[in-house]
Amino acid sequence: MNKIEILKSERDGLKIKDDIARFAKEGWESISEGDIQRLKWYGLFLRNPTPGFFMQRVATRIQRKLHPCISTPLILNPSER
Repeated sequence: MNKIEILKSERDGLKIKDDIARFAKEGWESISEGDIQRLKWYGLFLRNPTPGFFMQRVATRIQRKLHPCISTPLILNPSER
């Protein structure tokens, strides 16, 4: 198995959602390499050219119909609505 397949077998990538608020409080440096990979399951990608910044992929309506788990809004900081 490759590195990513091993990470998948250790913990379900969708369970990372529960940790996102903690990551926001502790800072991006506290996120393990495995969890950086798991964040991709929610469309969050650490930007190597700009450390500490993330890029979020956005799904279209058709993609959300095909994958209902991505239709749940993900709010990192509710005060910034």
